[in-house]
Order: sequence, then structure tokens, then C-alpha cells
Amino acid sequence: FNNIGTPNYLIKLVNYASKSHLSIKELQDYFLNITIDNRYIFDGGISFLMHLNIFILDDSNKIEINKSFAHFINNEILLVEKINRLFLAKLMESDLFKVMFNNSTMSYEDDGKLVISNAAFKFKYATIRQLLLDFKIISKHPYIVKNFVIMDNYKSYFDNVKISKNTKQKILTLD
Repeated sequence: FNNIGTPNYLIKLVNYASKSHLSIKELQDYFLNITIDNRYIFDGGISFLMHLNIFILDDSNKIEINKSFAHFINNEILLVEKINRLFLAKLMESDLFKVMFNNSTMSYEDDGKLVISNAAFKFKYATIRQLLLDFKIISKHPYIVKNFVIMDNYKSYFDNVKISKNTKQKILTLD
């Protein structure tokens, strides 16, 4: 996905879609000349929400909110949390997860923080890195440039990644 947007954009997108009965094109057009969080191109947001099954198409090819997610609309924090968890679950199911997150791109610090090297994202996956940052799944490492820390409430999604104890120094020097 390119230009998925920020949490604020996806919240606005879900809220607008829940109050209207629009086609994909009509929903895209509504957000065409709008700037949200200093960004104005959001060509991947609708497809992203459809991939997560938050948006579904009805019989007349109009977007509607999947009824199982309707209760998240009224609470922005819960909506973003649900988007994060759905995205991570889908990512874990893909081969891409193993390519990006593995022994050569991740390590544990002595205090238990799970660190990801920028090498996990390369140029090819910069959009995923930006999504993880925007949605506060990861944050920039406080003192190691080009490394990121996985937020504690999302560490469980990375439990199956095999990380050896000797990985720490290697990660620090990759970039």
C-alpha cells in the first residue's frame, strides 16, 4: 500500500464512510483536496481498510462499515488500536513478516526492549515503517540512530521471531 495515511486520516475516513453511502471513487474524491496532518495524498487508505475488513462493499458496490467493527467508530483510541492489531495480525500471516522481522533485524536490549534495525524496512518497505511509526506501534530508538523500539503493548506480535542473545551488537552496527 502506498500513502495509507495517518491515524487521524483513517479515523476521518471511517467516520465519513459510516455516515454516507458512497462508492470507492466517491469516497476518494471527498478526500481529494483535503490536507490532514500535513499530508494530502491518501490513495491507499480505503484499500487498506478493505484489506483489514473494516470496509466492505455492499450489493450496490457502496462502502459500508463491517458491522463487527461498528462499535469502534465512537472511540478513536479504540479504533486506532483495532486497526493496529488487525494490521499486525495480517502482516504476521504474510511471508513479508519473516523477511522483515528476523534474527538479523531484531534484538532485545538488556532492559527487555525489542529493537528493530532500519535494515528491516529497506527502501522497499519504507511505507510500512512509516505506518508503524504513525500508528505508534514502534518509536524511534532514544539513542541508537536508525533503530526503532516496539511498543510494549505490541511486543506479543513478535514473540515467534527467533532472536539469539548474540544479535544485539550486530543490530547496532547494521546501519
